[in-house]
Amino acid sequence: MLLVGQRTDILTTGQQIGQEIGDVPNMDFSLVRRNIILSQKNFSGKTVDQCVQSLSATARHGVYLVALSRGGAALPVAGTTHVQNGDVVTLLGTSADVQRVAAQIGTILEPSIKTDLVFHSLGIALGLLIGLGVVHIGSVPLTLGSGGGALLSGLLLGWYQSRHPAVGNMPSAAS
Repeated sequence: MLLVGQRTDILTTGQQIGQEIGDVPNMDFSLVRRNIILSQKNFSGKTVDQCVQSLSATARHGVYLVALSRGGAALPVAGTTHVQNGDVVTLLGTSADVQRVAAQIGTILEPSIKTDLVFHSLGIALGLLIGLGVVHIGSVPLTLGSGGGALLSGLLLGWYQSRHPAVGNMPSAAS
């Protein structure tokens, strides 16, 4: 035992304490932070506390609610906050734990740098079709043209994508 004021070197102190232990198996883990789109109907309209209580203790073990957002706006992470379908729930935990909870509440929103070209191509085609339409008021033909059709289509598909964030991905840098 070392007393205050007693001088010893590090090596003899280490020998008195004991042998250093290296890596301990099964003691390393990494945490992940995932955004999940709330899509299960039984959670819609409930408070955060009610949603947590509806999950079993084993299901929610090791998973922490970090943030809530609706339509891109942050919501307070409080027990009295009401959630709705389409809200984005940010969870923190091990990958397996977050996957387990995500399977019960909704769909994981995978971060991606890829653009959903099919969704955006359909939007352009829909815009061109809308722009082809002609309305006659008396003898005057009125049309939106390809620009107006693309604008209407963009507004419509933008609204749809805000309700279903897993569809129509476009990286913010490309936007």
